[in-house]
Amino acid sequence: MKRYFIITAICLSLNSLSSYAQVGMTTNNPNKDSALDLNTTNGTNTKGLLLPKVALTAINVASPMSAHVAGMQVYNTATAGSGVNAVTPGEYYNDGSKWIRSEGDNLGNHIATQTLNMANNNITGAANISTQTATIAKGTDNGTPATGYVVTAADNSGNVVWGAPNTMIGTISNVLEYFGSGKVSIPVNNQKSVVSLQTFTVPRLSTLVITSSALGTPANNGAPVQGSVDLYFDGNKVISSFYSGADAPSGSLWRLSNFCTSEKVIQNVATGTHTVELRAKSWYNTTVFNTDPFSDSWNGATSGDTQALASRITVVVFNQ
Repeated sequence: MKRYFIITAICLSLNSLSSYAQVGMTTNNPNKDSALDLNTTNGTNTKGLLLPKVALTAINVASPMSAHVAGMQVYNTATAGSGVNAVTPGEYYNDGSKWIRSEGDNLGNHIATQTLNMANNNITGAANISTQTATIAKGTDNGTPATGYVVTAADNSGNVVWGAPNTMIGTISNVLEYFGSGKVSIPVNNQKSVVSLQTFTVPRLSTLVITSSALGTPANNGAPVQGSVDLYFDGNKVISSFYSGADAPSGSLWRLSNFCTSEKVIQNVATGTHTVELRAKSWYNTTVFNTDPFSDSWNGATSGDTQALASRITVVVFNQ
């Protein structure tokens, strides 16, 4: 009779498990959505769940398991592996292809295993962001960062544009200087080049600041001169300045003149090749430019003063 009662009880228990499909280890009323409920009936637990302790060898290695199984959870006791595949003691679960550390922290001391996609979110409040040995990507202009380069722009996606400091808007990309050579004698009502046609290029849309100076002296004693000095850019006269000269009163000094100077700002200069030239015109008597003070016996002049009286043009190129 006793044996019959035990068999009947077991059958009833199995029938109950089959009907509800839940198991309660410390409760007679397991949660209906759980396969295994470890809570006490009154909810006052004093025990925890102790995961199997294993020694993992690397994130990408299933060992000591025979294969990766999605949902497998263990407590790793080992510090092993290297780089992105390293493991340290703590809880891990398996996603079917690798082990993933399951415990949360404050994001410190992480080795990323995949790309961090911030989507439309921002990183704020960062005191310092260090790339250490990481390579910063090329920008939208496909320019490669180099020593001394700076970020000049960014698009709406956060892609940066790298450039050398001399390519930034408002900075000077080049300074050019040209001198006249050889004495130039200009008869009245004539015009000649005192700084010959010079060709240069600009790398991008630019603003030019062009300055010029020239010294016109009388060709003959007792023959004062006057006229104009004209600056040409790309074959067009852009500014004109007045000059005059006369004999020195005592004869102890060379014929008196003053440098004729000008400055011209030209904006929206397109990328490409351009020209500058300085031409002088005589209104009265014959004028001489690009005089060599040493060979013409100016008082105190030396052979090293060849540029002292030379005509000149300076071009400063600003990125626009």
